[in-house]
Parts: sequence; structure tokens; C-alpha cells
Amino acid sequence: MFVQSPTLRAAAESCIVASVQTVISTLTESVSTTSAGSVPVIAGFNALSDEPDLSSFYHSASYALVFPKLVAMPDSEVMEFTPVENYAAEKWDVSSLGFRHPSSVETVPADAIHVMLIPGLGFSAQGERLGRGKGFYDRYLNNYKGFKIGVCFDCQMSETSLPTDSWDIKMDYIITETKRIDLRKK
Repeated sequence: MFVQSPTLRAAAESCIVASVQTVISTLTESVSTTSAGSVPVIAGFNALSDEPDLSSFYHSASYALVFPKLVAMPDSEVMEFTPVENYAAEKWDVSSLGFRHPSSVETVPADAIHVMLIPGLGFSAQGERLGRGKGFYDRYLNNYKGFKIGVCFDCQMSETSLPTDSWDIKMDYIITETKRIDLRKK
């Protein structure tokens, strides 16, 4: 878990947000140039205590934002993404896993999302992600075709492989406060 002084944590998060802005801008250049009036759709997340807080990015983003929401099904829950017009004014509920999600019931299909920012307990330099064990992101990402950006602190990075299963989905990028790892070329 990332334990630092509030000042050091804020500095790390500021570096992460700057990298997120740079990478997303590069990845979405073609979206805004191919479709007149098209705005890239970015999937964010509301951070838990051990995840980087990207809210300053969401407040200033010139993208369409969507956030994960757990939706109850008869036998389980599934993750869907809900649009958020104004991050600061949004009405948020708390999911069964403890993260804030939009109150809205509107959903956005996976093929409409250009870039997904993805939290995790840890990531490897090979793009592997250690989640929280429920598989929500892996199930969602199974049919997702956009860019997958893992976001974490340096201390959550592993230089060695993480334990994975056949259904685990690798990231296209990993962003920390000191690294931008482009895994698309590997």
C-alpha cells in the first residue's frame, strides 16, 4: 500500500495526472481528426485509498468521461460504464466494493470507449495487472478494443511477472509517477 506524507502523495499524483494527460492526448489525436465534432470517450475510476487520485484530470478534462458502476444481476454483479457530464456536480453512490460510482442508470457500450484508465493493486513491467480478485475489469476488458492504461504508484510496480490466469487481460500502457511504459511494442 502507498503510504507517504500527504505532500509526497500529492506530488506523485500530480506527476501521474500529467502523464495521463500526455498519453491520452497522443492516443486520441486520431479520434478528433477523423470525425468532425467527435470527442474521445475516456473511462476513469474513483480512487480507493491505495490508488492514485485522478480527480484533477477529470475536473479539467476536455473529453467525454465515463465511470464504472456495479450493476446487480440475479446471481451476481457486472461492471458497466456510465457517462458523467460534470465530475464535480455528479451525484455519486458507493458500490459494494467501496468505490464511488455514478447514480445514473445510463450505460455506454464498450465499443464507444476510446481509452480506459484502470486501477490495480499492482502491475508488472510486462503489463500484467493484479486486481482485487473479483474479475470485474477482466470480464469487461475481454471484449474491449480500446487502449488500456494501468495507473498506479511506483511502489505498486513489479519488475517480475505477476501470477495470472488465462482470462487476465494485459495493459497497453502503465503509468506511474516516474514511468510511462508503452507495452504495445513488446
